[in-house]
Amino acid sequence: MMKNGVLARDRILLFLAIPMALASPVISTLSSLSISPVAPGANAFLGIIVAVGCLLGFGAAVLHPRQGLWKFIQVFLISVGIMSAVDLSIMGHQVLTTSFDNRFARALVLCFFAAGIFGVVWIIRNQAPVILFVTSATLLASSIVISEAKADEIAERTIYIITDEMIGLNGIDKSLPGGRDTYDLMKSVFLKHGFRLFPRAFSRHFFTMVSIPAVLNFDDRDAGDQAAKYTDDETPMNVKKSALFDQFASGGFDVTVFQSGHLNFCTKAVSECNTFPSFNADTDLAKGLTRDLTKISTIRTLKAIYVQSYTAARLLPWYSEITGESDLGDIVVPDYFDIHGFVEWFRKFSDHALASKPGGLTFAHFLMPHNPPVLDENCVAQYRWENPYYLKERKHLTGQEFSASRAHFYEEYYQQARCALKTLDAFLTTVDNNPELSGAKIVVHGDHGSRISSGKFVEGALPRDMIDNFSTLYAIRGKGVEPGIDMRMASVQRLTTEYFSGIPVAALGPEEMSVVMDSSKSGRPIKAPPPPIQ
Repeated sequence: MMKNGVLARDRILLFLAIPMALASPVISTLSSLSISPVAPGANAFLGIIVAVGCLLGFGAAVLHPRQGLWKFIQVFLISVGIMSAVDLSIMGHQVLTTSFDNRFARALVLCFFAAGIFGVVWIIRNQAPVILFVTSATLLASSIVISEAKADEIAERTIYIITDEMIGLNGIDKSLPGGRDTYDLMKSVFLKHGFRLFPRAFSRHFFTMVSIPAVLNFDDRDAGDQAAKYTDDETPMNVKKSALFDQFASGGFDVTVFQSGHLNFCTKAVSECNTFPSFNADTDLAKGLTRDLTKISTIRTLKAIYVQSYTAARLLPWYSEITGESDLGDIVVPDYFDIHGFVEWFRKFSDHALASKPGGLTFAHFLMPHNPPVLDENCVAQYRWENPYYLKERKHLTGQEFSASRAHFYEEYYQQARCALKTLDAFLTTVDNNPELSGAKIVVHGDHGSRISSGKFVEGALPRDMIDNFSTLYAIRGKGVEPGIDMRMASVQRLTTEYFSGIPVAALGPEEMSVVMDSSKSGRPIKAPPPPIQ
């Protein structure tokens, strides 16, 4: 007979061993997905698994050290626990169905495996409590170490910047005025600061309200007509779901958002939301601009507000004449006033990002170098505004007139792009000089191209139009990211999924090498080949 102390010890070891064995693969899996075991949903699943393990462990402990049929049942319960742990580790059903087409073959393999486990446990049945406990404890400890290592990885600051309408490196037309300078500046900024730069990156969508929600939800296969699943039904410009934000929040980290007034990213996972307002004549920013620029913005704001008034509509021409609007030219559209405020808005974002806590996510969406191109390369506001989009479909330009107009708009667009790049360069230099930020993960990417193209419809779209609409920037740096040029062609939706979702690349399947474009014939978005970026 066993001594009471040894018997109690063995029963406790058996009771603990099986739930630990079952918990270990689950904790490892949650870690690989960057999900905290205590996060809502995850804790419930882990609790169920542990409860099953406790039932099996309790049965095995109660039957220890009985002999005969009771010993057989005890070994059976232990074997079921081990098989369940293995199944959770390797996804047994997937392995069997992938390896064997025949159901009978799968059942046969499963029986042999079960018999083998039972045989091994039967052989070590007398020493099973100690062996199983030590093995299970080792597995659990290793899964926790992996989990903590994953937590350390995400515990670094993460700075995520979306530069709206920023064309990609190899999408830049170097033959146009300012093209070569913009190309050289973009390349030097990101390589100098140790980024991995994807010159052939593209977006699968060229509408912001579709492109960015797809990125934030790791959806690299959206066909365009499903975008509403990530935005509010009544207010499409409200993003209602972000897997990226949820991932950080579930780990207990802060998510801070800096955004314009044009797209609201502040989901429930966001702990701090900062919205840069569009035009407001009372702000310090507006007061700091030239008198004429503030005046014209105010005039056009009021005209936009009262355009639906019968009375005011008849007075607006007099209003324009009295205020001298016609003398000021076509300067600015108030909806885009946040472009004039880019320097101030970026400074506010930068101050927060540089002081943010480890593990937090600082996310920013800037309408830069988004049209209209009102800033020069030194970020000084210019008296100009004109819509440069879809030159054939909207402006009906062709031939030499089209070429000249495209070159003119791109020259101004490239100036504004260099303003954004120089601002990023200064920010990254500050980051580089701060030892506390040496491990920060930083990503900068666009949501689509410049859209200075023939049009938005797939019918009649030329190769250059596809580049103008879909080529976009993607650059990333951080632990485990090798700096340099990566000539792989991939969508920004896919790249963010690979770098941030926590899902192994092999499990993502092949890339969706297509873009989504409007069709004038079908009246709905359809898939088209990706842009021919060299």
